[in-house]
Amino acid sequence: MYISRYHFENDMISLSLDSKSGELLELINKVTGDNLIKSHEYSCPPPFCLCLEDGATVTAPRRKDCMADTSLAADIVCVEHDGVKLIQVTYDRLIDSIGRKYDETLSYTIKLTNGSSVLEMDMSLENNILPLSSVLYPYIAGIWLGESYDDDVLVYPMHGGIKMDCPIRSMSAPPNRINWRWQEYRYVYNLTGLGLWADGNGYYNLDNKYSGPLSMAYLDMYDENGGIYLGHPDEPDHTISLLAQTKGEVCAGMNLAVRHTITETMPQLFFRGQIMLHKGDWHIAADHHRALSHSGKRSCPKWFDESSGLAAHYDFKYQNGGVVHRFTDIPRLVDDALSVGLDHLLISGWHKDGFDNGFPQYYCDEEVGTFDELSEGLKYAKEHGVKVSFYINSRLANTKYEANKELIEKGCIRRKDGSLYIEQYGDETITFATMCAASKDWQTHLKGAFEYVKKAGADGIYFDQIGMAPPLLCYSKEHDHRIDEWIAGCRRLIENARNIGLNVIIEGCSDLYGDMVGGQLISTFAYIDVAFPELYRYTYPDQTLVDMVYPKHNLAMRPVFVANKSKQMIDTAILTGLYIWAYDLEYDNTFFRDPKTLEYLCGALNIRKSFQKLEGEKRFVDTNGIVEIDGARATLFEYDYGLVLFASDCDKVTVSGRYSCINAKRIIDKNVLTDGAIHSSVNYDNTVIEMPKTKLGMFVLEKYDE
Repeated sequence: MYISRYHFENDMISLSLDSKSGELLELINKVTGDNLIKSHEYSCPPPFCLCLEDGATVTAPRRKDCMADTSLAADIVCVEHDGVKLIQVTYDRLIDSIGRKYDETLSYTIKLTNGSSVLEMDMSLENNILPLSSVLYPYIAGIWLGESYDDDVLVYPMHGGIKMDCPIRSMSAPPNRINWRWQEYRYVYNLTGLGLWADGNGYYNLDNKYSGPLSMAYLDMYDENGGIYLGHPDEPDHTISLLAQTKGEVCAGMNLAVRHTITETMPQLFFRGQIMLHKGDWHIAADHHRALSHSGKRSCPKWFDESSGLAAHYDFKYQNGGVVHRFTDIPRLVDDALSVGLDHLLISGWHKDGFDNGFPQYYCDEEVGTFDELSEGLKYAKEHGVKVSFYINSRLANTKYEANKELIEKGCIRRKDGSLYIEQYGDETITFATMCAASKDWQTHLKGAFEYVKKAGADGIYFDQIGMAPPLLCYSKEHDHRIDEWIAGCRRLIENARNIGLNVIIEGCSDLYGDMVGGQLISTFAYIDVAFPELYRYTYPDQTLVDMVYPKHNLAMRPVFVANKSKQMIDTAILTGLYIWAYDLEYDNTFFRDPKTLEYLCGALNIRKSFQKLEGEKRFVDTNGIVEIDGARATLFEYDYGLVLFASDCDKVTVSGRYSCINAKRIIDKNVLTDGAIHSSVNYDNTVIEMPKTKLGMFVLEKYDE
């Protein structure tokens, strides 16, 4: 009997493969009855795609190719044992998209376990002769959830997290942008979305490298009834990225994949990934990924856990040479920070030739002050309970300095052709060599910078770019490392700072670094329309994210539409437990020129301090446990003695009856802005808290006495 496709299933998932080509044709969530594959990708059928250096691809072969040359057909075998189905698909020969054939063995396996909605997927390439640039596996194409894609939501871990409603439509929407200039910096901001452009094949792509800008190795797409998780189950030993792409409504469907970067030809290559179908809540995907994760609870000094936030001063010496502050100003800046409720200073532009110019000359600039003056300023800060961190860039060396020539030659990133990797920021006359994180010369140089600021009395460093800029391949023949050893090099840089007692805040966000550092700066102002820090905070509640907040009025550094979202950003920081970064730039970005927003920030910091004073561990659970919100936003934290509810612009919040241990009659603490009468009651075993006209509030709910 002719069999066109093979079906494999357990009690939760059903899938089918083309009997000749091994192409994945169906993926059915048996709980909902939904086949997620709504559109077949003829040019690039799943579940794998090998991308060649010349732009051609190798995928599951077309059925007509298998009929014309039987050596191309897949051998499909399913072995079942103790409730586990192991589906193995093997090709002895491969054919690419322009008809070239290769005597190479590819084998992929799908593990399907009874009672599980997870597909564990592995692939190997033997006798590898293909000129590969990357491999997509697992790869699923042409999907959406349920009857309509209108209600689909994509959460994607760029810079801690973004959230896109109806990604098929929103990813392909025309860019909606403005230009903004601050000093010599020229910026382009997206008012909505991410401003994606179609590639040569008509796809709009999210394809971020891990790590960063990709902060975690999973993504999730869901609607009210069902969802799909795709991710890498452990820490990869090579560079990967996550691909989410669509052609928009002209050919509806989403393609999702783990992309593995290939740096060299090897006799055998291995690739892994997972797909999980679930009930339709991204928290399920986050719980699943956390259980697989290599990343744990962060390690940092006690003072950072107890700190309310930092005041950032990038105005000691600007890129253009302008000096606003000197080291003798530090006592005043300490007093200013304390008046707001901040107990941590970040000093940038302190070194020779200033910010975004003098890198990597990390010693005191004579126009800013002497080492002794710096030490005296830090002594004042210490006496008044204020910690001080210093800006250090993790990767840039200005090419204009003769003194840097040897360091650049020895320690920079080399492209495949041996040329230097060059970057540019702000002033177009200034260029920077990108230094290799795995280079011993660069590690030694930055270790010297750490020791210098530590000797002055520093408590920490802000390590710019290390988790924000993408990992680079380094082909230097002088360096003793693999081509793709960027991540390991970054870890060693962080470890060098920690070993001498410095707290580390990094730019960017990554679970590859998150348990090593005090905080990770996510900078949601740059993508505020889709920012969703809840994704990382919920997945790794034991790690701390840092975010910038801004005044509403008299803000020059950022555009007006960011200033107009000042309250939203402050509220998000409080509701999700972010460490607050507030700039204090005398003429360009300071709350002191916006008294009304300053008052709101001070109130928000008081709420944060009340939260910090609660004894015991506190775990962010987001909206899990919130039944209904009458108003804008609310989140929950679990802690040793009950729950903490945060609410923004709410009149009433109902907390799930699953927290039956909570005493609805006793709110043991409240801290609200624009206080109103607070009432609590029990409604169908749920706890109902009424808080009329509360702009921002914290409510601590105590457990019943046993």
